[in-house]
Amino acid sequence: GTGNGLSRYDGKYFKNFIPDIKDPKNTLPYHIINDIVMDNKHNLWILTQRGVCVFDHKLQKIINLSADNNYGSIFQNLSLAIKILVTDDSLIWIKGYHDLHKIDLKAKNRTDYKFTNEGNIRSIVKLNNVIYILTSRSLYKVNSKNEPEKIDLDLGKINTGEGKYANLSVADNALIIVIQGAGFVFYNPVSSSVERFIPDVWGIPENDFASIVLKVVGDKLWFSFHNRGLHIYDLTKNTAESYYQNNFDPFAIKSNYITNIFEDRNGQVWLGTYKSGICYVDYKFDRFQSFYNVSTDPASLPLNYIMSFYDDEDNLWLGSFGGEIIRYNKIKKQYTIFKNGSSNQKGFNYGGAICKILKDKEGNLFFFSWFNSIHYLSKQKNPD
Repeated sequence: GTGNGLSRYDGKYFKNFIPDIKDPKNTLPYHIINDIVMDNKHNLWILTQRGVCVFDHKLQKIINLSADNNYGSIFQNLSLAIKILVTDDSLIWIKGYHDLHKIDLKAKNRTDYKFTNEGNIRSIVKLNNVIYILTSRSLYKVNSKNEPEKIDLDLGKINTGEGKYANLSVADNALIIVIQGAGFVFYNPVSSSVERFIPDVWGIPENDFASIVLKVVGDKLWFSFHNRGLHIYDLTKNTAESYYQNNFDPFAIKSNYITNIFEDRNGQVWLGTYKSGICYVDYKFDRFQSFYNVSTDPASLPLNYIMSFYDDEDNLWLGSFGGEIIRYNKIKKQYTIFKNGSSNQKGFNYGGAICKILKDKEGNLFFFSWFNSIHYLSKQKNPD
């Protein structure tokens, strides 16, 4: 989904879908795509800024529900809709900033929910086919009657306004709630157990939550904030350890500004940093092994601003903030850099930081940039 329509890649070609005023019933309602989700029948539900459509897997075409007379006006006038979820019983849940919409496809009706005195709707997630809604003040789940029901987390002053819920994530059949200025809450819906963790770096300004990096590895939660070091919380022992930059310790992390926490295929955890390259955790000696650019060493890491990782068997791929792609051959222990293209160099068009790297079932690699490009590397071709 893009800011200019929907793109589908079939392994060889891209097909682009944009609004077509000549065929309003089988087109996108609007060109800006806010969210896409797949249902259990492999249909794609597409939420745009001005309505909802579905890409029917069987018919292989788009159906504009916002222009479908069979559904009346239930898909119209959705309040600032930014997230869509679909349950197995044909219920569509759409999250706005202040309102939540439930659409029943079978009954062809819609129910709108307003969470008075709850602030904004922060997040909506699905865990084991149950919908959970996080507002600034409370956590809700959709009950057996398909109605939002508040969950009492018994967090004392947090629920009365001392802190605000900031984000909701799913990890290992549990919910992780980030609270502005007041730590994490771990909620297990099966056992209804609640655990609270306040790391030693708290007192973080609210805007720092926009840059939180979270990763669950085994029974540990790894997390970092903007320029606040690395913190590892043991989910079973309810203990935590913090790690900070120390220029006098060669085995400490090289930067407190961590951009990515990545687990490779061998269970090795890597950290990407802003300005200080990458490092991995040496579990045997309980220390960090760092790789960074040294201007006098051509064999060192080419760049220090790393945003994304992908582990591709013999190669570790890195995406940089400047749009460059780095390949590290684990066997030869050599780096190859692919720079953003220009008229006089082999490369690719600049599209901003490489924020995501994925591989398809054919073994081809895709590099997604922040702005306006996807870079493709065929398995059949020599990357050099």
